Amino acid sequence: VIGLASLALGGAYRQLANFERSETALRRAIQASRNAGDRVTETLATAHLALMATQYGRLRLAASVAAEAIQRLTEAHTAPPILGALHGALGRVYYEWNDLQAAQDHLERGVRLSALAGHNASTIYTLCALARLFQAAGALEEASRCLDEAAALLAQGAPGWVRPELIARQVGLALAQGDAATAEMRLRAGGLDPDAPVNDHTEALHLAWLRLFLVRGDARTADGRGGLEHDRAADEPGRRHHAQQEAALASQ
Repeated sequence: VIGLASLALGGAYRQLANFERSETALRRAIQASRNAGDRVTETLATAHLALMATQYGRLRLAASVAAEAIQRLTEAHTAPPILGALHGALGRVYYEWNDLQAAQDHLERGVRLSALAGHNASTIYTLCALARLFQAAGALEEASRCLDEAAALLAQGAPGWVRPELIARQVGLALAQGDAATAEMRLRAGGLDPDAPVNDHTEALHLAWLRLFLVRGDARTADGRGGLEHDRAADEPGRRHHAQQEAALASQ
């Protein structure tokens, strides 16, 4: 009970962008679940912590908690299929470290295990990360396949928080294919106006708007969005680097 309650509390603090309290609650969930032999809750709490750490630029923290949990659960032969969420989180870290082969290995394993567990949210989120990797490698057809699969799973039912990530990746792929019209259509369908306030829930879509403006060469609009993203990015560790990295990619 303590593990599940702490997991819920950690998730709530994560939604409120309170890293410290979320980390404390998630670590409590991990320990309580481990003591109770609840491997599923332990794995979910660890995945939450690893993904949040990656989001905030705490890559070493993300890698250490994910890799330690994967090794311990695997060696103990008690790893639940939801372990795929941890492989997905670790794959994202390796992508940021530019170890693309390790990233692909973990992301593909994450997709397989998450699908086996029937955990649509983890599968979609990891498919989006895998699509990003394929797009960076110039394998646009593979990226498109991943996003089509993710969209089909979203239609079957998944938490709303994964939808912005999917739309942002679909926009990125459309821009890589030279189809700015489709990119804008997907953003409009996402329901977020580019002038809306920026927060943790809208950040992925705001960055997607920024990329669209940059690709179109709308310098004045892009500068305006860039200012908003810079203000938002400066609030939390790791965010400024992430926003600048996205802008640089969009300008290539």
